[in-house]
Amino acid sequence: MEEQYALKFDTKKLFNSSRLQQYDEDGQKGFLGYLMKNEKMEIKNNSIVFPDITTEDKIEEKIKAYNVDTRKFIIKNKLQAFFVANIVGSETYQKDLEKELNELNKNQVNEQIKPKIKPRYR
Repeated sequence: MEEQYALKFDTKKLFNSSRLQQYDEDGQKGFLGYLMKNEKMEIKNNSIVFPDITTEDKIEEKIKAYNVDTRKFIIKNKLQAFFVANIVGSETYQKDLEKELNELNKNQVNEQIKPKIKPRYR
């Protein structure tokens, strides 16, 4: 991308930036999604244009911001997974303790019903 030309994306050539063309198609599309959510854009000649991104330095800034945003997203997902695992683990432990307590209560009742002296048979 030359200086003072807006960053542009089209479905055939992808981004018009040599820096962004270092990424594969999926990487460029992921970055496109980020830009579409966070930057001003226009549609011109079947291309998505980002008029405020006009230099390689601005592209580098956006890549850094995208990387931070992606890391935050991953960490939030990990925290959610940890939360669920913690809850499920705690719940499972609670159920095990309740089951053990019920078994002890059941055995205690059965022992109270049993005769104290076992009959001897001859």
